[in-house]
Amino acid sequence: MPEDAEALSRQTSRLRPFADSTYLHQVIARRRDALEHFPDLGEALAACHGDCGTEWRIHFHVPLFTREYDGLESTQDYVSTVIDAVKARGLTTHLEIETYTWDVLPGSLKIDLLESIAREYDWVIGRLAAKG
Repeated sequence: MPEDAEALSRQTSRLRPFADSTYLHQVIARRRDALEHFPDLGEALAACHGDCGTEWRIHFHVPLFTREYDGLESTQDYVSTVIDAVKARGLTTHLEIETYTWDVLPGSLKIDLLESIAREYDWVIGRLAAKG
């Protein structure tokens, strides 16, 4: 999270559409040397008064095919690492893709829903086919 007040305002404004009431979006915020836990994104945003900490981890099922969402980052690299571990160890033959955030994606990522789902599958299949 940015320290600059103007940049922080832009960042929290970008997060607000993700604070829907359908699902819980747990947040862990790093403030100085402590971690602060919030049961939902709305509560974390409400508690953010100038000092929002340096990093937020938000549980949200964003598409896998991109690392960045208009200034917000995903854990795509971590998902790649997990897929590589699953392949290397033969842990399972079943993977599930769970994405439900199509409505809050930035305009540049909003395309036809079927094409978006196809992008998800293409990305996962590509990771499964990749060496390493």
